[in-house]
Amino acid sequence: METSGLHGMNWVLPRPEAVLRRVPRIEFHESELRRTASIIEDTLRSFGIRARVVMINRGPVFIEYGIETGARIRQIVDLKADLALALSAREVEIEASRDGYRTISIFVLNRTASPVALLDATSELSDASIRTRQGLRLFLGRNRQGEPLFVDLTKTAHLGVFGRAQFEKSAFCHSVILNLCLYHSPDELRLVLFDFKGVEFAAYRKLPHLLEPIVETDEQAADTIR
Repeated sequence: METSGLHGMNWVLPRPEAVLRRVPRIEFHESELRRTASIIEDTLRSFGIRARVVMINRGPVFIEYGIETGARIRQIVDLKADLALALSAREVEIEASRDGYRTISIFVLNRTASPVALLDATSELSDASIRTRQGLRLFLGRNRQGEPLFVDLTKTAHLGVFGRAQFEKSAFCHSVILNLCLYHSPDELRLVLFDFKGVEFAAYRKLPHLLEPIVETDEQAADTIR
């Protein structure tokens, strides 16, 4: 796709497949999912609660099992530890039904988390808002149900990224930059990057979307903010 480009030249948006690396997903065998669903039903039945698993959603970190039951959610929540023990799961979360569902959701932590790759979201990003160049749609990841999470930066006052060491904060920041540059030409998007370590964003020194060179010192930051 071509857009009106920098200095009157045509800017060709790159193909995501040519820039991003495909990451293998963790496959969940149907038999294993059904076995877990049966354990949930049997465990609840052993405590006098009749329930049936009617929905399974595969998320990157949790698998959601939606159950239909006449029991109150508090009765299910009180059995969270018993469910975790029966499932040999490190973590189990229970939530009330979401809009459009008359179920109680039991989230079981996956033994192995499935990677969430930016390339997997490119088809979902290629919606009308991207094609018509409206807003700055950004892929944040996937929720516990496995559904994609997007935000429009033009409607977001602030976006903070927090986490302990080794929580891949830098990787997320790189995905933000790539996400934006994949769908917007330098005429449509200009960036100011602050990198006081001098290494985090070194790969972007020649990025044509930069409004000015990468800011690496306090003095440069003060001048930029002014």
